[in-house]
Amino acid sequence: MLIKKMYEGFTYLPNRNEIWKVFVSLMKEKDYFYSTFARNISDEGDKRTYEYAYFNLKGEVVDFDCKMKSDLILLFHQLFQENNNQFMEEIQMATQATLEKKIKAVLVELGELMKAHKDKEAWTKAGELNGLLKTEEAQNLTAGFVEPVRKELSGYYYVNGEINKLHKQLYAKANKLIELANQ
Repeated sequence: MLIKKMYEGFTYLPNRNEIWKVFVSLMKEKDYFYSTFARNISDEGDKRTYEYAYFNLKGEVVDFDCKMKSDLILLFHQLFQENNNQFMEEIQMATQATLEKKIKAVLVELGELMKAHKDKEAWTKAGELNGLLKTEEAQNLTAGFVEPVRKELSGYYYVNGEINKLHKQLYAKANKLIELANQ
């Protein structure tokens, strides 16, 4: 899944005597990785050919079916080293934005489940939200966003506990009524 376009630029490859356009995108499957590709700018129309490779965040090639020559791989290694701090900041911002969207989506789902009185599903969704709030990435989110969510989630758990106590009291009352009816 594409997370963010990180870099686009031109470079001169002296050993080929060519100018290439290079691209770096941040991707995520199980982990984050860079998808890189480049093309010779003199290639036009149907002649356009791309060389591509995938790199981990350390700048190591992770695609063994890589379609990129070694001079371009070296160029991307240098690009990663020169832009490492900027790329890491971009990754952190992209991660935070993605996590905030996930949390907001779970908040909406939890609210809808609660309004529909689907208590068991709401309990499961609250656990999912709690899990998201405990992730390492959540520690980097702004307190103005996270703290009200934590406060409301804590309130949900308290009210849910009170409702469970009332259900137990009602169950006991129901048993007493049945007992009285059977006398």
